[in-house]
Amino acid sequence: AAIAIARHQKAHGTDGVLKIVISNNNLYTNNMNNVLAYFATAWNADVDPGNFVWAPGVGNGPLTYPNGQLTNPQRSNQIFEEFMDGESLEALTKPLNGTNITAGAISVTTIDNDAYDIVAGQNISILLLNLNSNVPTFLITTPMIDAYTPAVVGMVEAIASSQDLADVVNSFVTGDGDMHRTFEPTRKPTTIPEDPSQNSKLTLSPTSTPVDNPSSYAQRVALEGSLLFSLVPALCFIVM
Repeated sequence: AAIAIARHQKAHGTDGVLKIVISNNNLYTNNMNNVLAYFATAWNADVDPGNFVWAPGVGNGPLTYPNGQLTNPQRSNQIFEEFMDGESLEALTKPLNGTNITAGAISVTTIDNDAYDIVAGQNISILLLNLNSNVPTFLITTPMIDAYTPAVVGMVEAIASSQDLADVVNSFVTGDGDMHRTFEPTRKPTTIPEDPSQNSKLTLSPTSTPVDNPSSYAQRVALEGSLLFSLVPALCFIVM
């Protein structure tokens, strides 16, 4: 997301609201760190955006090599000024009927991050799609491809046939319907409310069943997007 936003800012400036779609292969990584890294959060609290940070890896704790050695620190890719934690991020999403996906919309503002050429002050609306998939983020050998092909096919078929997903994406892109009423996180760390779901202004009205004949738009999203979703932990699209 950081690189995509930086390129857009360089080409078009920071006026207006930029809409982006971020997918997150969260179930396989067992956390929301791929997305939390873009925000102020607990594990980057003492690190300025763009400075080096020991980022957590898969599951709990820092990312390690098989021999137990820690990986090198990486540049903090915090690009939003708002604070977010895992519970709040998960609470703002809602399930999409007929899929494992949960979706939510978030309003944020960029901060300066020289390492990624991000300029402060850009208002951004995010559509977050959590895939909740056990498909790994890499399929590079024949045994892995054979093992996970049924899961990938099932995920793509569910995405392509989901009217909920098509409605959510169309609502977010056009600004009509429920998806334009976005959750706005706090701009500094706070305690999590007893009912964190109250943070979310997002409401969805699921259809009772997936569509029998998905639109060409939904099919294109599934074929061009969801296969890519399975290959990277967090993927960002800019909506033009």
